[in-house]
Amino acid sequence: MILGLLSAFHLLIAGPELPKYSYVAFVSNGDYHILGKDSLYTSSDGTYWHARKHRFGLDTGELVALNKSDTTYLVGLGGGTVHRFVNDTVERIDRSFPWRSRYHSHLFVRKDQIMSFGGAGLFAEKNNLIYYDEQKREWFEHYALNPEEIPHIALPIAIYDGDSDTLTFTLGRTQRYNGEVFYEQNRSIYAFDFEDRTWENIGTLPEEVSIELYQKIADYDKPLVYHKNSLLEFRFDEQRILQYDNGPILPILENAKSILYNKAKGSFLVLASYGFNVRPKVIAKSDLVGGAYTEIPLQMNGNAFPWAYSLFGLLPIGLGIYFYARRKRNKTIVFDDILAHLEDTLPSEDLKVLQSIMEKHPQPITYPELLEDYEGSLSYESRVKKLRESLKNINQKAMEFNGGNKLLKEGKSQNDKRIKQIGIALQK
Repeated sequence: MILGLLSAFHLLIAGPELPKYSYVAFVSNGDYHILGKDSLYTSSDGTYWHARKHRFGLDTGELVALNKSDTTYLVGLGGGTVHRFVNDTVERIDRSFPWRSRYHSHLFVRKDQIMSFGGAGLFAEKNNLIYYDEQKREWFEHYALNPEEIPHIALPIAIYDGDSDTLTFTLGRTQRYNGEVFYEQNRSIYAFDFEDRTWENIGTLPEEVSIELYQKIADYDKPLVYHKNSLLEFRFDEQRILQYDNGPILPILENAKSILYNKAKGSFLVLASYGFNVRPKVIAKSDLVGGAYTEIPLQMNGNAFPWAYSLFGLLPIGLGIYFYARRKRNKTIVFDDILAHLEDTLPSEDLKVLQSIMEKHPQPITYPELLEDYEGSLSYESRVKKLRESLKNINQKAMEFNGGNKLLKEGKSQNDKRIKQIGIALQK
């Protein structure tokens, strides 16, 4: 009996140990939560944990948490799916599907609405804003009048300011197209004015700020990121960056796989790596961001922030909006923009077909090659019928976005005229 009580006590106080990349950690109603593949762990102080089994059937490593009002939402890491965490239960509330096209986007809440900016998928990185409509249970784009002002980007360090209704971002991996695809680090600072629907380049990062593989700390008031021995807090409104010197905390940061801030407790939950697993550890706020720091001034373009413009300064912005609106209809839609649009709108089975075609591009792909991995449980006739429907749907979606021009073209194999093949009609 005593051994049984001791065993139960040990289970009560032992912190969870989880495989890397198989969980999502979040704060809800002031408590710490870690949702693993088959168990939910809850703690009020990060030391004593309560564990219970669940059957939610989720790929928890593919979720990211976001708090809106008093409710916690778990959004698909690559976009699409939305779950709500209520009474220690997870319920799915969207009508979408796992897009897997907006990894490393910036999730935030604007006017009680979940929004996402940027991100990366198979074909391209994003530079647009989308929002989740809880009534329609679907995602929609929040259109900018000058999207060409900013690069396509993943991993943005961003913050939304509700008072000015402005999103500011910098850094992140930028994808460039110049005959071939290559990546570089974004060094510009941009702001999006939701009222005017325009992007503005408002500054540049100094040369000493360079974090190629940083990780974000969730739920902190300002953008707070870390990488190895660097911990930076971005204060765009003050036009400066604070680089903290954390001394004994640095080894924990180097092993950290994820960190989140608990505003109610004033402390950080660090999930640090130990071999193949991670374990939680609570760190006081003063131990992480309460010590000495080096101040790095931001290089801003004059009075850069949109909410600080004078009435006279608003005139060129207004003229810019007018001309951007006029030329929007005549803007040439580039090849990669069409693919990015299809990633966000196509059902998963149609997207899989498009991926197969793109993997073979610039060479065409034959019908037999497409059918090889397509709906193997169906009869041959049914597979052909469904494949044709998918190809038709891809072209229809592309035509809606590209002024009636098809993306795919059908032809015959040069080696055997009886075999149909599918290629890309548009050129990069």
